[in-house]
Amino acid sequence: MDGMTLKERREQAALTQAQLAKLLDLHAVTISNYERGAAVIPVVLELALDKILSERASWMVFFVYWVSEILT
Repeated sequence: MDGMTLKERREQAALTQAQLAKLLDLHAVTISNYERGAAVIPVVLELALDKILSERASWMVFFVYWVSEILT
């Protein structure tokens, strides 16, 4: 996963850099460095990111659908 992909997936999951960093027990500046390409994302961390961002994005899709059903 490159930095641009990380940023896009983080935003799709409706997480700030600080929130994602907290979930991973990292500093927000570390997430920023990954997104800007100033640091390489370790493979082990990529696996954790994929899991967190996939689950969070899935939850957001369900929530938006649920809210739209209630409002219509």
